Parts: sequence; structure tokens; C-alpha cells
Amino acid sequence: MLLGTVVLLLLVIDCGIVAGLLRGGRLGSLRAARVKALPLLVAALVLQFLLGLPWGHGHGSRWGIGSVLLVVSLLVLLIVARANARLPGMPLVAVGLLANLLVVSLNGAMPVLTIARPADLHTTSAPATHLGPQYLVAGPETRLPMLGARVGVLGAKTAVSVGDLLQYAGLVLLIQGLMVRGVARRPKPTTPRSPWVTLLRVAWLAILLGLLLQLALLLVAAGFGTVTGPGPLLAEASKTVSWSLLVCVGVALGRVVAKSRVPLEGATGLLAAPLALTAANTLQKGVAEALNVSGAAVGPAPLWVLAIKAAEYACLGLALGWIGRRAWGSALGHAGAGLLTGIIFGGALLAITVQSAPTPLSTPSLLARGVNELLFPIGCALVVFIAEVLGRHVASAPADDRPPRGSFPKAA
Repeated sequence: MLLGTVVLLLLVIDCGIVAGLLRGGRLGSLRAARVKALPLLVAALVLQFLLGLPWGHGHGSRWGIGSVLLVVSLLVLLIVARANARLPGMPLVAVGLLANLLVVSLNGAMPVLTIARPADLHTTSAPATHLGPQYLVAGPETRLPMLGARVGVLGAKTAVSVGDLLQYAGLVLLIQGLMVRGVARRPKPTTPRSPWVTLLRVAWLAILLGLLLQLALLLVAAGFGTVTGPGPLLAEASKTVSWSLLVCVGVALGRVVAKSRVPLEGATGLLAAPLALTAANTLQKGVAEALNVSGAAVGPAPLWVLAIKAAEYACLGLALGWIGRRAWGSALGHAGAGLLTGIIFGGALLAITVQSAPTPLSTPSLLARGVNELLFPIGCALVVFIAEVLGRHVASAPADDRPPRGSFPKAA
């Protein structure tokens, strides 16, 4: 319970930071933020931490020690939200706290509804009570069950209620709002001083994109119960990460070097995609052989696949180059270009794959391919955009007013 909640909270914080950076905010603004009633906030977080500790496997009960601590922590957090009502996102956090307080007050504990798979519809929901003493299994007598908590989301052992979702949304708004607060104006789009610095940012962002994409594919496999062993998983991850790294760097290379020659941006994508796919398949085959993985689907890609990939990322490079020169070229515009590219070329590739397959593809395999073909072009476009936003953010940082080391201040 505690680990799942911490992971979910970290993801929410990351989303807020990314949103703040995309809006031109600065991480330094978070350090300058002034939060009122800070001791009460710390006390409430301590209570929430105590509730997340393992309390054994006893069943929850109405108005037990867990539900009492939960109500106290919610009331303290409401006081903190009221004291910081002028901060962005704080009203939404307060609404989420009120929703949790309402359902707990009516039921004597937080009612829990399990999300089970079709094969488990007739099983008991008793494992939900293992989450903590503040929870109670929902039943026919439960009031406002729609505001209760759900467990089993994406297989994670944690509970999320409607009030929690509102608090997470408010936290995202709070973080990005504090980051953009104090920024006088968004810096004008300027070419970074060194294109290689931008390519380096694209490289590590592309590696992160590959890992996130592999995580999405793993969640799809887990939903269908087709998760493979660590060997095939590592081989597939090496292919996904290397493909993401080489393609995104190839598309960004034309973007940072082309300046006014737009066709060069498409040319780098045209060359990078088939080379990246060949290198990724080769790396996957090498990793599979090193780990002695049997039955791994590795090998050179067919010529028609290489041709479609080359055309796809040539068009994506041209589209990103054109959007980057427009005044409205924002994250939404880049994501839209990636989505349109994925629908056209990814849909064509998926249709040809289904028709040319000797045996019908299974539903998990078909869904995984669809997720890959649709999400990756969007992620690649956003990687290029975020790398340039970070470059402008660093380039526009104010210089230090202090004299350089070894020099003396000028006399008045």
C-alpha cells in the first residue's frame, strides 16, 4: 500500500514538473514558494504515513483507529488548504479532501471496491481490507460508493478514490503554477548556442521515452497475463530503448542543423529510421543470444517495413520543422503531428502486418503493436520539443551578479 502510493505520488510530481517546464517555468521557483501552516502539513503527512504502514491482516471496521486517524489527517489538511487557498490548484485539492471526508464520515471508514478481472468476478473482496485499518469492504449498505476507493488498478496494490484523483490533479496544477509564478515572460524561441547540447538532451530524453514505452507494453502484457521472463523482457527492452535513442536523435539532428533548409530535417528522419530499426533488431538478437533466450522473435526487418518507417519519420521530421517555425508551435502542436503520423503510417503498417501474418495475431500482440505504433511518434515529437524548451530555459537563465572568482569588485 505505502509503496504503491509513493510511486503514484512521484508520478504526479513528475507530471507537474514537466507541465511547468513546458509552460516556461523554472525549478528554482519551487524553492522560493512560501507555504503557510507548514507544521500542520508535516503533521498530516506523518499521520498519512502511519496509515500506510502494515497493520497486519485484520479486517477493517467502522470507526476504528485507522478511520479516526484518517479523519484527523483530512481535517488538518483542509486547514492547510484553507491557509494556502490563493495558491494554484489548492481549491481542487480542498474539494478532493472534502470528498474523502464526506464518504468516510458517512461510512465510518473508507469503503473499498476491488477491480477484478472477468475470471475473478465471483471471488471475495477481502484482500482489499489488507490495505490498512482505515479501509472497509464496500457492501450493499455503503453510502456514496462512487466516492469510495478502488484497488487493483493496473495490478498495483494501492487504493485510489475520487477525492484522491482530485487531490492529485490539484497537486499537478500547484507544482506547475508555482514554477511559472515569477517568470516575467516566456523566452523567445532562439537557436541554442551549441546544437550538440540539444542532441545530448534529446538522447537522454529518448532513453527515458524508450523505458516508458517498454513499461506501457509490459502493463499491456500484464493485463492479459502474458508477461515473459526476465531474459526476453531485457532483450525487448534493449531493442525499444536503442530504437528510441537512434530515431529521436536522427530526427532532432536535422532540426538543429537545418536552420532554414527544411528538407534536410526530413532527410535525417528518412535515413535514421531504417538504420535505427536494423541496429535495434541486431542488438535485440545479440542480447537474446547472450542470455540464451529461446523463441525470441528477432531478426532483420523486411524491406517494406524499413520503407514505411523511413517515410514515416521523414514526414515527422518535416512536420516538426514546419511547426517549430510557427508562433503557435507548442507541445500540443508537436503531439498532434506525432499522433497524425502514427495514425497514418502506424495504421498502414499494422494493417499490412495483420494481412501478411501466416497465422492470426493474438489480441495482446495486436494491442501491443498498436500502442507502440501510436504512442512512439507522439513521444518522439515531444522529446524534440522538450529538449528545445530546456535549451531555451538554460540559455535564458539570468547571469550571476557576483564577480568572477579571482577578480575584485569595481570601486564606486
